[in-house]
Amino acid sequence: MFEKEAEDRLRDIATNLKRAYDTIQDSGHQGSQLLPSSEFYSFVSHHSDRKIAAVDGSSNIVLDAGTFLISIFRAGYVIFQRHNLVGESISQMRPELISIDNLSELYDSIALECFPDIRHTHPPNDIKDTVQRVRVIIEWRQCQLALDKLDEGDILLLDGTIHPGIKFLESISEKILDAAKERGINVVGISKRSTLEVNSLPLVPVAHKLAKLQYPDSHWFYRAVNERTTLAQTLVVQYEPLSSFAFRTDVNSHDISTYGNILGALADHSREPSYMGYPYPLAIIHNRVIIQRADAEHMKSELERAAIEKGISPDDWGMLFLNFHDLLDAGV
Repeated sequence: MFEKEAEDRLRDIATNLKRAYDTIQDSGHQGSQLLPSSEFYSFVSHHSDRKIAAVDGSSNIVLDAGTFLISIFRAGYVIFQRHNLVGESISQMRPELISIDNLSELYDSIALECFPDIRHTHPPNDIKDTVQRVRVIIEWRQCQLALDKLDEGDILLLDGTIHPGIKFLESISEKILDAAKERGINVVGISKRSTLEVNSLPLVPVAHKLAKLQYPDSHWFYRAVNERTTLAQTLVVQYEPLSSFAFRTDVNSHDISTYGNILGALADHSREPSYMGYPYPLAIIHNRVIIQRADAEHMKSELERAAIEKGISPDDWGMLFLNFHDLLDAGV
């Protein structure tokens, strides 16, 4: 049983959550005070001959010694047309040693390998932050490669927002998005989670709740008028009425008349039962690039074997990665 103080705190939290819930409920009954009803729109799912490319990347820290770690990276893209896989490119798994001493040099090396024209990379100071940033860099390189395979009217899907969140990559992403716009290619970023808010409430579930009042059995999107940049317009979209999910969606267009056509083509690819409501090209590329536990364990085993062959004793190798938290967390 919980201690009384913990139970009281949980009740207080539940009370605050109920207030937020009531705010959403009341907004729906009173004509949407939280979000303007004029910014909700319905659209129709439709078949299309256009190609849809989806890009994703993955990383996995297989060994962590505190001052250095070994991580694996993989990224790639798939291309679908008329619901058929017509192209794909998946990189091989790439192991990297990242340490406090080498992170700037390594970061610069990978960034320049992917984008030779860059001048300033602004390396991070944290090794785990470096892992995240390297994954984003190689993902954007795959975006560039996938874009070359697409034609006017096609769609390039990104996992997450179309804002990379890395200073030097902003100029790269702008060039990629500008090139896409010049060629008439639609770039769409779909986020599985979102931190956007309205009146301190999470935007996606609020929009989802209110949209169901206007379009209970339809595909819909909400245009977040305050979430507009020079690169993109942010929407909240439900790609399948039978799904419980809606997603933050960034589109590289400010022309609202184009949204129904783009979203309708994606909705047609969002009816796979295993991923209902989520464009399955993104689900497929996620499954292609994800580094499974078995992959990580195999890489760890191969690295240990190679290290011992180089002359590191098995005992010393194990000592490098000892972490007492592992023992405590196992409940021993």
